[in-house]
Parts: sequence; C-alpha cells; structure tokens
Amino acid sequence: MKTKPYLLLPFASMLFFACNNQAKHPQADLVNQYSPIPETEQSILQYADSTDTQQNSMERQVSLIYQLEGLTLYVEKLSWNGKPALYIEHTGDQGLTDRSVRYYFKEDSLLLIRESIKRTKAQETVFEEKRTYLRNNTPFRQERRLATSASSLQTRPFTDIKPSGKIEDYTEKLTLLNDALAGQNRFETVFDQYMPAPEGQYLLLKSKIPGGYNASLLVKEEDVLIDSIKQYPSLFKDAKLNLKWEINEKEAIYVPVAAKVTSASGLNR
Repeated sequence: MKTKPYLLLPFASMLFFACNNQAKHPQADLVNQYSPIPETEQSILQYADSTDTQQNSMERQVSLIYQLEGLTLYVEKLSWNGKPALYIEHTGDQGLTDRSVRYYFKEDSLLLIRESIKRTKAQETVFEEKRTYLRNNTPFRQERRLATSASSLQTRPFTDIKPSGKIEDYTEKLTLLNDALAGQNRFETVFDQYMPAPEGQYLLLKSKIPGGYNASLLVKEEDVLIDSIKQYPSLFKDAKLNLKWEINEKEAIYVPVAAKVTSASGLNR
C-alpha cells in the first residue's frame, strides 16, 4: 500500500527540526575528525589556528620542568578524547635562549611545526618564528621570519628556507615528549632532598638513571606528605613519589594532596 504524501509531511518536519536543534559539541568549530587531512599551507594553518582557539576545551597534561646541564625542558599535551591534537615543547638555556615549539596533529599525522625563539647575545635580542609544513609526516615546505622585537616580528613576512638536507626523526622527538609527560626513561625521577631557600621550600628530585633529567617543585603549601618528608627524609630517599603540580611563571609548584586538581593543573604520577 502506498503511503500518502500528506502523511509524510509531519514526519519530515519533525526530522528537520530535530536535526537543526541538536546541541553543538564544544569541538564543533574544529575540523571534523572525518574530514580530509589538511594538505595545503593555507588549510594546515587554518586547522592549527582552530586548534589554538580551542585549547581551553581540551584535555591537558603537563610535565615537570626538567633540568639537565643548564638546560630546562617541559612539555604540554592537548587532546580530544585521548587523541593528541597538539604538543608544546618549552626549552630554555639559562636565560640566553627561550624556545617554544608547537606540534599540530590530526589523525596521528603531524601537519605543522611552529617554532618561536628568543635569543639574547651581547645585549642584543633576536626574535625568530619558523614554520614547517608536513604531508604524511614529511616536510614539504619551511619558512621563517626574524625581527629585533616581538611586536615587529608580527609585521614581517615569512621567507622560504632552503632545505638543509638533514631529515629530523619526528618519531624520536614524539617519544621524547611522551617520555617527559609520563616521567619515564631519562625523565624518571626519585626524591633527593627537601631544601629550604630564601624564596621558598623545594622538593628536589634527581634522575633515577645516570645522565637523566632532574627536577624541583616549589612548596607553597604543606600537607601530610610534606610533613612526613621533612620529619623523616631518609625514609623517602631515592623513592618515587606520587606528586601533583601546576606550572606557573615557568616554575613547577607542588599541589597538596587535599587540593582539588584538574587535568589542566598537573599530572598524577
């Protein structure tokens, strides 16, 4: 039996109404995970800009600030439902060089590397911004711009960089960043000592293996764990501690166990 057309009209209206009144997901402005992988410079930059604008809605992890031979390193990871969208690598060299590198991912494909560098030498400061575009995790274009101030850098055009011939192993870099976030391999630390200082009290952590990274946490507020460490430091010597922290003004600050911490404030070791 044929369905009469006028009986389909209410159903079609209800379907249209339902489809147009669905709540927008916080990720709605980000490129849909089923959309094609961006491949042109313009589409890659648009995707990266969209990712940047939605950082506050993402799941965030942050590593400790690690030190090794005058160098500092810490890493942030931003994800959608456990899928990495952006890694941010922060490094410094005793105030002479500050470097921030942003790695943008989509569907496990590395699309763009944005590198910002501030160098100070002989009382002269140089600002540099570099972009590397990738397809199938392989660079196909690099460009950069230079200036003597952060404000003037934004007005400078990018110029192409000739390939150096050296191919960086981004898989190895990603392993390093994940190790820092997880506190494993060269980033695995154990308790060394609790040190009072004029600017505050610090938990000092040392590498578990030779040649690894050390770290420290500024203690502004004490809890049961800190009280125990202060009273019986020998009991905690060389032990791996279950710590929480947050990064503020390029310093790792200890978060007491009783305090409420979100994924954006620190990691639970």
